[in-house]
Amino acid sequence: MLRSDFLPLPAWPGAGGAGLSGAAVASAARLPQLPATTPVAAETAVYTPLGQDVAREVQQFISQGSGGAALASPQARWLALQAARQAARSERSKEGLSATGGVRSAAAAVGAAASLQPSQQAFLDRIAPWAQQAAQRLGVSPRAVMAHAALESGWGQRPVRDALGQDSLNLFGIKAQGGWAGASTPALTTEYEAGQAVRQTQSFRQYADLDATFGDYVRLLAHSPRYQAALRTGDDVQAFASGLAAGGYATDPDYAQKLVRISRQIPSP
Repeated sequence: MLRSDFLPLPAWPGAGGAGLSGAAVASAARLPQLPATTPVAAETAVYTPLGQDVAREVQQFISQGSGGAALASPQARWLALQAARQAARSERSKEGLSATGGVRSAAAAVGAAASLQPSQQAFLDRIAPWAQQAAQRLGVSPRAVMAHAALESGWGQRPVRDALGQDSLNLFGIKAQGGWAGASTPALTTEYEAGQAVRQTQSFRQYADLDATFGDYVRLLAHSPRYQAALRTGDDVQAFASGLAAGGYATDPDYAQKLVRISRQIPSP
């Protein structure tokens, strides 16, 4: 026998071979497929007689499956133990890699939701169905549309109101210009002139319901040449916001960045 046949082997923890798959054992042992009844020719053998016995025992364990007979020899049990450890390390590595993306995206969504106040979340829940439909028609992210409405209406807490104090449902701050023939109401607003904020009274459109609100919003952006750069920007909220600012949607020089900052608080629907 070779010296390696007498190396001390670690003790087997528990019943021999229990819970191990044949594939895992074969991977660690790197053994050829040897029929248990076929003798190995002396001129081609690469194992010592003890090694041949171990190979046959492991091969029999593989063919019977992990539910078969236990591995009797300490050498075979040691090989099976190494296979189990190797398989466990490989499985943990795969699980860690596959979970990385999901953990990151879930953490981002949880962080965004945690930054919202209850009134802000209620506003998003209220407008979500219309925002998603509008976003689909404009080719942009629903988060971009919801962020735009939140910016212009103060998360629904500072709506444009008529003379009776009624909500005009003008969530996007659209002025009664460009041939608008519908209802309108005057309201105080902030405009920027030469970089300075100036309070002015201007006329704003008034709507009967959210269907009319979002329908008019889609028509304005889709049909105006000024806002074509904002359309079909997909999930790129920065491109959407920059397209609106470049088209002159607002006079605030920080308008695009304000919209983007709000969008980061909104989890993806």
